[in-house]
Amino acid sequence: MRIDLYITHESDDPVAHDLHTLHMHSLFRSLNTKVDTIMATQAEHAAKLRALGTQLAKARTEIISAVDKLKAAIEAGGNSSEEVDDATAALETAVQGLDDLNPDEASPVTA
Repeated sequence: MRIDLYITHESDDPVAHDLHTLHMHSLFRSLNTKVDTIMATQAEHAAKLRALGTQLAKARTEIISAVDKLKAAIEAGGNSSEEVDDATAALETAVQGLDDLNPDEASPVTA
């Protein structure tokens, strides 16, 4: 981040000039501290977002695996009831809704 300030001081009084200079240095230190805080906060937020993305990817994999195991167990058990079929479909819809929150990466198109 870059901040440009152009400050002029028109006075022939050396004491006033020195006080003005000290005041400007104090303002610059304060601005630099605030910029450092903003940048640190941005870095913290970025780290939290990356961690949430990783957690979401892990949860997605675990949920899909659990749904696949459940479907396999139901199919292995033979004829399932309409209630079980409806519950399975509702669960698959919910999982797809979670999956849709984070779009899949586009696959490269090959000719």
